[in-house]
Amino acid sequence: LGASGRMRDLQEFLLVVSLTSAATIGFWALFPAFGPTTIYDIDFETIYGFTPTITMDYGRDMVRMALEGPGHIPPKNAMGLIAVPSFHIVMALVAIRASWSLPWVRWPFFIVNLLVLPGTIVHGGHHLVDVFGGALVTMAGLVVANRLLDNAAKCSSLRLPQTEDCASRA
Repeated sequence: LGASGRMRDLQEFLLVVSLTSAATIGFWALFPAFGPTTIYDIDFETIYGFTPTITMDYGRDMVRMALEGPGHIPPKNAMGLIAVPSFHIVMALVAIRASWSLPWVRWPFFIVNLLVLPGTIVHGGHHLVDVFGGALVTMAGLVVANRLLDNAAKCSSLRLPQTEDCASRA
């Protein structure tokens, strides 16, 4: 986005990622939840035939961490801890939105990131509600980011000293 001169789109992307990551982490901190592997056992044939990313062992480890605390989590083992809302969905939707103004990458980004939607469900780390939660957080992040950016553009284009109106909207 920056290389193509789409600075407003780049600002929106960065602000939405910042807002949604804070919202996702904050929501999960208040209402911790884990994916289906912590509740349901998946039969061997399904695991063997499908090879989900999140296994029953990972689900058991999540339950252990909830009960005992995480201890030391090395970076190489830091898979997802947050189940709801799904930040995978947030990032997929934000990537689609950001790439939409770039015709040469629009459709490849759309297809690849659209595959994240079913992928979050079938890999065992998320419930269906987590997908909807991620979409809701994305929409809210886009609304807030655009209001902030529009307000910043309005106030900076006035070329006046910071007025109370602009200061109160910032």
